[in-house]
Amino acid sequence: MFLNSWLCLSAREIWVEWNRKCWREEEPPERHATNRISLREVMLVDFLSASDKVLSQVISRVAITPYADRLRALQEAERIHEMMSHAAYAMQKEVLGEILSVVDRSGSGRNVPSKRHATRSAMSKQSLNDGRPNSKGNDRRFCDRDLSATAGIRTTYGSLLQANNVPSEDGLMVRRIRDAGAIVIGKTNTPEFGLGSHTYNPIFGVTRNAYDTSLSAGGSSGGAAVALALNMVPLADGGDMMGSLRNPAGWNNLFGFRPAFGGCRMPQAPTCFRTSFQQTVLWHAARAIWRVLDVMAGYAPEAPLSLPSEPTGFAEDLECDLDGLRIGWIGDWGGYYATERGVLQLARNGLDALVNQGAVIEDLTPEFDAGRLWDAWLILRQLTVSQWLQPLLVNDMSAELLKPEARWELEGGMALTARDIHRASAVRSDWVRYLQSLFSRFDILALPTAQIFAFPAELDWPRTVGDCVRWAYN
Repeated sequence: MFLNSWLCLSAREIWVEWNRKCWREEEPPERHATNRISLREVMLVDFLSASDKVLSQVISRVAITPYADRLRALQEAERIHEMMSHAAYAMQKEVLGEILSVVDRSGSGRNVPSKRHATRSAMSKQSLNDGRPNSKGNDRRFCDRDLSATAGIRTTYGSLLQANNVPSEDGLMVRRIRDAGAIVIGKTNTPEFGLGSHTYNPIFGVTRNAYDTSLSAGGSSGGAAVALALNMVPLADGGDMMGSLRNPAGWNNLFGFRPAFGGCRMPQAPTCFRTSFQQTVLWHAARAIWRVLDVMAGYAPEAPLSLPSEPTGFAEDLECDLDGLRIGWIGDWGGYYATERGVLQLARNGLDALVNQGAVIEDLTPEFDAGRLWDAWLILRQLTVSQWLQPLLVNDMSAELLKPEARWELEGGMALTARDIHRASAVRSDWVRYLQSLFSRFDILALPTAQIFAFPAELDWPRTVGDCVRWAYN
């Protein structure tokens, strides 16, 4: 129980101090303080020079006021982080038997891993330990997205159609993370059914950017990105069909990685043969992502298109010489994709830093019709989304509960013909063959994470990008 707290400021740092009273009446309040954060990390402090000159120990209210929302968010994040850390410690050390028995009775839905999974579980736990940025060995708190079935925990998919849905068993990825020793403490927000690059829905509202609360956190893994960026949890999962992991990572200063097809499969009713969606993870450090993928990846019978685990683990042999690495810079695809001013230059500057390490960058405009590829993708996505949503419609009025963008996907998918689907599949096959020819010339193909910077959180989606008018939410 928190009794009181103080936001403390010096000329260069900010931190929070508070008193906390434990549940035992006889114990006195405990005094706590967070780590000190440099003011440069939370605000644009113009009067802080790069040199170590002596500054006043007083910071005026005028200087702090423009950044009050960010400071309050940091303060609340630290309080939540401390509360969750204490809860996780209590579950493992103080009242382990009692709490876990309650969890079991509430319907965790997990079976004890069989002997044939014992070796995998031991390796998985080590992967979580090695990859975790927090040095505390007992910190295994985990939040999964509200798009992943979690036994005994309400899983809404951000939709009124599933507002009271409580799964009876874990989805594949949640089960693997739990078997590796993680403690699921909650879920992170997503757009309705994961559709769109902005995280909002009619149940939990808008998730705002970790660095500027007036802006979008991205989507569909916006809740996971913000929880991680604000240090609320040390580990959060994500998923990616068309940037759902990558743009929240880019807009919240994190790393996000979408595995190749078959790497981390998430079987989803009504079909277990979906090919457009991959489950993955966000983190502060790139190396840690590979260690968590060692936990999440691997073949599963319920996902027949999944691939076997790497025999030595994804994290092996990450150290490599960049000398001669061939990078093809696609940029805006010869002008086909409109981009906000500054995006291309910022992304290219990041690549140029690799030149000093020996990488070779070549401008590349693919000799493939981008419009033809985009049209094919829309067809295949509408097919996938409509297969997912259509079984949830219990009557003719159910679709009215969906946001307009979801209805557009549903109606478009239900109107598709076999000829449409075959034509789109042929385009995708042509694209794969063309990619294979490109990878005979390049090791990496690079584009910006997103076409725009984070946009105002009040928008459903931006209607323009640069001078280009957008006609769809994607």
